[in-house]
Amino acid sequence: MDSETVENATVSQIATDRAQISTCRTKMIEQQNLENFQIIWLDDNINTTEDNLHTVSLLRTIINYLHIFDNIWDCYDYIGTVQDEKVFLIVSGSISENIIPYVYHIPQVQFVYIYCFDVEKHKKWEAEYGIVRGI
Repeated sequence: MDSETVENATVSQIATDRAQISTCRTKMIEQQNLENFQIIWLDDNINTTEDNLHTVSLLRTIINYLHIFDNIWDCYDYIGTVQDEKVFLIVSGSISENIIPYVYHIPQVQFVYIYCFDVEKHKKWEAEYGIVRGI
């Protein structure tokens, strides 16, 4: 091998190593929250309707940390593990009454938004719990 071939091989190896390091760094960043808040979406039909899947896709383009749950108690348990971040909770109207009374006093939960087209049915939650900010 001549010196030019060795030099090209070395440059190529350096480029490959840098690409691998960059990929590794990107994966690490994706696993950590880069903001001081996160969105949690609780909906028992989260993975079954086209509308929900599309909305999840849109949310993932604008926020680094989005967690989705289809089980109330898994969601509740997860919220209890959040330490240094604020939580914005999106909850479907059909299960809102099963979670809001349990999370309104948790300091990490800043706001709750009820995802439902029947606004009038859920207005009572806004009046009763100050963390409910929209339907």
